[in-house]
Amino acid sequence: MKLTRYQLPSRHEGVAFRAAVVADLHDRPYDKILPLLEAARPDLILIPGDLTEALTPAAAGRPRPGLSLLRHCAAIAPTFYALGNHEIGGCHGAIRRAKRAGTQPSPFILDEGYASEIRDSGATLVRAEPIRWGNITLASLESGLLNPGWIPD
Repeated sequence: MKLTRYQLPSRHEGVAFRAAVVADLHDRPYDKILPLLEAARPDLILIPGDLTEALTPAAAGRPRPGLSLLRHCAAIAPTFYALGNHEIGGCHGAIRRAKRAGTQPSPFILDEGYASEIRDSGATLVRAEPIRWGNITLASLESGLLNPGWIPD
């Protein structure tokens, strides 16, 4: 785990906030992250993907520490979560097989069970539509794994 602090000036008067970014957890335990988040007292928490290893029905029943972290983060500050290539790709093997066969992998459809788990955590899933948080607009680019040419949405 790596903690890096940045201070970025805003060109807009009255725009000041403290954000914590948690990325690439890949379902690893997060017990060391929570005290750091609490001590940082962020105004919002941003999770730009790879929180978990897969959000596909094939992975059902496996423990998901990453998704559990969402509930803890949302208790600290408003939390915004965007899907990364591991969530979108689910099983990278299926993508590799499709590429070898010269076909396009199936489009990603977020399983309703996982969508419900994310909603119930108190975190906000950021996908195609930008979201307003105060006077800030949050948006995400989804992984290009399932797009021709591997270009992000």
